Amino acid sequence: MNIISKKEIDRFSIKPKKYTTIEKVRYSWVSMLTKENYNTIITIQKPMKHRYSMDSKLERIGNLEQIEKMFYSVEKNKDSSGYHIHLMIKGYGVNMYQLGFVANIEYKYITYWKNIDNEFNVARYITKYMKGDQVHYNYV
Repeated sequence: MNIISKKEIDRFSIKPKKYTTIEKVRYSWVSMLTKENYNTIITIQKPMKHRYSMDSKLERIGNLEQIEKMFYSVEKNKDSSGYHIHLMIKGYGVNMYQLGFVANIEYKYITYWKNIDNEFNVARYITKYMKGDQVHYNYV
């Protein structure tokens, strides 16, 4: 009969990962956003030097009759030249031309528009830099 010591059992047991507070907060956001059933992801890359400079335009977008709800994140560009915006919307019958018109954004700055097929992955992507003061997030 082989007897396995407690030390050997502990060596092979899976220990739960200890998450940092920032990771816990981020995954809470991901969980919450996943439950909202957003149906479209949009990226706006309008030149902007300040993360809050598009807030009033984003509010106008969120107030469109065809948009039930919206979440957005403003992130720093990779080259640190400014910011870009990711939007998750739950809306029907809205298109990039309406969005550009109501927010006074040239269509060339709306660089991505796609139906969401995996809410979890999109929510994780949009919150990827949620680690402090690097980004700006909001609901409309």
